[in-house]
Amino acid sequence: MSNLYLFDIDGTLLNAGDLAVKAYEKALQSVIGIPLSIRDVPCAGRTDPVIIRELLEKNNQHHHITHEILNRIFTCFVTNIKEEVDKGYQVPVIAGVKESLTYLINKKNVCLGILTGNLQEGATHKLRAAGLFDYFDTIGAYGSDDEDRNQLGPIALKRATDFFQVNFKPEQVFIVGDSEYDIDCARAAGFKVIAVASGKNSRQELKAKSPDILVNELSPKIFDEKNYDNFS
Repeated sequence: MSNLYLFDIDGTLLNAGDLAVKAYEKALQSVIGIPLSIRDVPCAGRTDPVIIRELLEKNNQHHHITHEILNRIFTCFVTNIKEEVDKGYQVPVIAGVKESLTYLINKKNVCLGILTGNLQEGATHKLRAAGLFDYFDTIGAYGSDDEDRNQLGPIALKRATDFFQVNFKPEQVFIVGDSEYDIDCARAAGFKVIAVASGKNSRQELKAKSPDILVNELSPKIFDEKNYDNFS
């Protein structure tokens, strides 16, 4: 049997908050003339479209919530992130991540993918800036696929099934994430979930959502099936 692990990005693999804040400030200034900050709204575990809609609503910019303007904001945001990464911007990787990913890619019958609220292009540049891009085949689902995070599980499963040519059953799929929204997303799709208390949600908040596995940080032993019963 093969297991599919779908990783969240921000707060799970890396911390790119400053990069995203600056890129969105520049994008919003360029497109609507106001340098709003995404720090003014909750971001953890949410999709980029939801974050930007809420930010505009909070600042009485409802008239800018159109398909055309949102696309311009997102296009400018991705351009800004790419420019910073191309100039050498480095994003810090969270403890235990590289060791865990290295263990997984060398393990038989394991497939890796991404499931994140990030726009796909933004996610790619963040992974590049953290030196993690080569661990993934860009298979998965993104906030640019659907702004409702709970709809991303089936999208990621379909893409992984087609790419890896493996008929994954839902119980063979694990979402690995740091927020309550990762847990909700996994449950909506019938997947299992590994919650890691490395982001905004506390261990207590994550535990209240009853993930299958709850840890303080990622490590290779978490992904050894014989150790699953040792985590709670």
